[in-house]
Amino acid sequence: MGYNATAGSYSLYLSVGKYKLILTGLYYVVLAFLTLIYLLCSLRTNICFFLALFFLVIAFSLYAAVYFYVAYENHEMAAKMEMVR
Repeated sequence: MGYNATAGSYSLYLSVGKYKLILTGLYYVVLAFLTLIYLLCSLRTNICFFLALFFLVIAFSLYAAVYFYVAYENHEMAAKMEMVR
C-alpha cells in the first residue's frame, strides 16, 4: 500500500513538473510579446534600444521554445536550441 502511495505522489510530481515547465514557457512567450511591443515603440528613439530589444525578443522566444520542448520530452531539440557556439 505504501508503494502505491509513493508511486502516486511521484506521478503527481511529474505531472506538476510538466505543467510548471509549460507555464514557464508561457511566461517567456508573454515576455517576448511585451518586448516586441517595446521594440516597435522604440523605433522612434534610437538604434541602441531597437537592437537591444530585438535581441531580447529572440532570446525570450528561444527560452520559451526550450521550455516547451523539455515539457513535451523532446530533449534533443531543446539541446540544439540551447547550444551556444
